[in-house]
Amino acid sequence: MSLSIAIGEGLSAFQRCRAIDNGVIVSTHCLYPNNSSVSVSVRGSGNTYVVTDDGGAFREAENAGAILGNISRRYEKLVGKQGLLIERGIVSSPKIQLEMVPAAILLVANVSKEIADNIFNTWRQTKSRDFKEAVKTLIKNRFSSFTAKETKFVGTSNKPHAFDNVIQLPQGKKLIIDAVLRDANSINSRVVANLDVRSANYTDVDQRIIYDDEEAWSANDLSILQVSGVPVVPFSRTEQTIREFLKAA
Repeated sequence: MSLSIAIGEGLSAFQRCRAIDNGVIVSTHCLYPNNSSVSVSVRGSGNTYVVTDDGGAFREAENAGAILGNISRRYEKLVGKQGLLIERGIVSSPKIQLEMVPAAILLVANVSKEIADNIFNTWRQTKSRDFKEAVKTLIKNRFSSFTAKETKFVGTSNKPHAFDNVIQLPQGKKLIIDAVLRDANSINSRVVANLDVRSANYTDVDQRIIYDDEEAWSANDLSILQVSGVPVVPFSRTEQTIREFLKAA
């Protein structure tokens, strides 16, 4: 296999399309600051289409804990220079013809990435952020159609363990989203609780431990979390993780 073919095939794995109502979502090669892929949607029919980032740049910043408010106007000049539009945090192309769609996909993705880079470079997380509250807020805002509440589970030790965020699906399956703080007491208590419940082999329960990857976690502390046997997920990937679970459930 030639080098050009190997590279082409390797890169093609990063660019995927999936159908949605009245269009498709395209995963591009562009990356947000947390290394998640920039996705854009293409909607329309006939010879009129619109390409949009669906608010991805602002969503990534909010998921990292930024409190943005209405700052779309700050980026109107940047977006306008590229012939694009921005409204309520959503970057989009004007109505375009079919042959212009591929170029618009690249343009919208790159501008969305640039906005996200700018937000992450200029915004600084305040030390007063309540991480557990940030996790609750993410679930409430992004998954409002599902019930999430505090729930207790009894482990193999016969001890009940409380979890703040348990997403309950209509068919009875449950997903524990357990926020852990970067201190010894929180790490130890969450490892013990998750290990004990996991060992109970609940057939209708899945578990995830969420840590704040905006903080400087040591490799040793992250290794301790792995002792629980539960997938350990950075906060920046929590939304994606939940969506993957809901899709598979």
